[in-house]
Formats: sequence, C-alpha cells, structure tokens
Amino acid sequence: SLDAASALFHERDFIWLDSNKAGHQQNRYSYIGFNPSADIIPLATEEGLQPFQGGYMGYRTYEGENHFKFYTEILAFDHQTGERWFITHAENEQAAHQSYDVVCTKIRNAKPLPPYSCDSPSWVSNFTSDEYKDAVAHIIERILNGDIFQANLTQRFEADRPDNFQGFYHYLRLREMNPAPFAAYIHFEGLEILSTSPECFLEADKDGHITTHPIKGTDSDKDKLVNSEKDKAENTMIVDLMRNDFSRMCEDASVTVDKLCELQSFAGLHHLVSVVSGKLENNRSAFDALEICSPGGSITGAPKIEAVKILNEIEGRPRGVYCGSIGFIGADGAMNTNIAIRTLVATQNKLSFGVGGGITALSDPQAEYDETLLKAQKIFKSFDGVVL
Repeated sequence: SLDAASALFHERDFIWLDSNKAGHQQNRYSYIGFNPSADIIPLATEEGLQPFQGGYMGYRTYEGENHFKFYTEILAFDHQTGERWFITHAENEQAAHQSYDVVCTKIRNAKPLPPYSCDSPSWVSNFTSDEYKDAVAHIIERILNGDIFQANLTQRFEADRPDNFQGFYHYLRLREMNPAPFAAYIHFEGLEILSTSPECFLEADKDGHITTHPIKGTDSDKDKLVNSEKDKAENTMIVDLMRNDFSRMCEDASVTVDKLCELQSFAGLHHLVSVVSGKLENNRSAFDALEICSPGGSITGAPKIEAVKILNEIEGRPRGVYCGSIGFIGADGAMNTNIAIRTLVATQNKLSFGVGGGITALSDPQAEYDETLLKAQKIFKSFDGVVL
C-alpha cells in the first residue's frame, strides 16, 4: 500500500487507512480512497472479499461532527495473504477496466519521492506543568467527592506550521517511527490528519457483530504496567462503561467481555487492552453505533457524561479530530474506526496534537504529567533531522 499511496496522495480527498504494525493481531487490511463521489448511490458487495468494498471513509470529531465522504473506487490490501484489489462500482465492465487502467498508469508513472526535511516547530501547550498538575489534583478532588470515577485529561500542543512541512512525507516519517495497526493519513481540503493510532474504537461486520478494544494503562516499563493496580482499575472501569454503551444498542445478553487487561506492546510504549463485543439490534446501523458510543470511554472517563462536562470546563477548548475516530463504514454496514490518538493535525497555518491520560483517585499529578510528555515524544522527535 505504501507504493500506491506514494503515487496517489495528490489526488482529491485522499485517505489512506494504513494498517502497518507487523505481527499485531488486527494488522490485516489497508485501504486507499480518493476522488469521492458527489452522489450517495447503492453499492453492491461480494462475499469472500475484504470487509470494505466501498462506502464512507473519513472521521468524526470528539465533539461529534461527522466528516465522511462516499468512495466508489478504492484500493485494498491484505497484509496476511499479500492480495491486492482495485474495487470500482462502474456502469459496465468496460468502464471498470478504464478506471483500473487510469489508476495503474498513475502508480506506474509515479516519480520517487524527493528527500524531505522540516524545521522544528516551537510547540506551545495550553497548560504549563503546574497548571496540568493542578488540573489533575482538581479531578482527584471531584473523584473523592463522588462526582466521577475517572477522567481522561489532555493537553494540546500547537505551533506555527513550518514553511517546509509536507504532510504526506511527514506521515511516512511518523509511521516509520511508530508502526500502528490503526494508522491513517487524510488530506481533505485545508486539512491534513497524520495518525499513528494503536487503538481500535468500533469494529463491526456486515451482520452487525460489533467489538470495541479500549486501551487504558500506558507505560514504557512492561513489568511495571502489568503489576499496576491503578492501571488495571482504570481499564476495568472503561470496560464497564463500554458494556453500558453496548447494552443501549445490542441485543439482550449478547454483550460480553472477551479480553480484560491484555498486554500489547508498541514502539517504546506498552498498553493494557480489553475487548468488549455484542450483536447490534436489527434496527441499529453502524452510524447509530458510532453516535451512541462516541466519544470513546477510554478518552473521556466514567461516568461519561459527567466526565466530559468536567473535562470541557478544565480544558477550555474543543479537541477536534484528536480523540475522535477515523475509519470506514461500508455500504453493507461493515465498520472499522480508530480512536484518533497519536495524531498530528495540520491546517494551512498551524500544527497541533493532543496527549492525555486517565486520572483516578490513585493518580500522582507529576506522574500523570510525565506520562503525557512520554506520549508526545514520538511527534516531537519526528521533527528532529527528518530525512526521507
């Protein structure tokens, strides 16, 4: 998929759902879409092919705004079998072959990417160290008062966009530094999203079997994480929250916890991951599921509504793409979306990204602040001597 993406990233409304964490149990399919259709049309799907065969690709913000576009032509890649597909929904076989030939010609004629380097931006956070630690202490106080059980506090780093910043080239640098099973690069008008997310939010097949994979608990020390009662408690609370969300849209008795606090390792970081699954009620769609479950419990807290209210008061600004979700919803109802963490957002003039962590009654303010800086390091370092 890398060669195809490198040839096509200049196309209109380009999106690359890029699964590139070798060995990860969910590292199987990648998809490329571009030049979406202005019309929403019925799309036929075939049994035995990859889960996404055309439909909606895009993102939903943390605040609930949907930015999905409708793609009738996609490239799909199976990293387990090595198979590759070009899927188009055309009027006839001749038109389909013409579309295929156009795409193949663009890929064959693509020039090698030039060397790339970028100046280091001057990052500014919306919190000082002391302000962040004070915010952690305030959340702990709210927890001890019984208002909430936990909340996922974030800080946002922002900088002027360097003149020599190139979004796609920089994404290649990030994916090399931090391979992730739910990574993505999006270039919609006026906006680029560079995500190396390790976290699946919602995954569903066309028959409505749905799963979520909340990550709670992060550390560079694997043994410390496995033995952390604080992180296990945090993860378990989010599992209970997601079970509650699933119970609002799934058939009775279909909601189960398939895995609890399983260790998963990524470049420089280890996480505790759980899995909750269920079967959507017949009158529920993938879009309904995204609406009901967003924003994800792993990046809000519990109870969700009160935690979100408190976080909005403290953070004082919208999160936008960060902590939203990126992915696809197919014409047949299949879905796969991430939680948009480890995500750099570029507008015409600015770069920004967020980092955060779950606060519980057992949290230490200094340790929580240090955890956010640990999570920010990959993005900071991606600007140090970037050369492709």
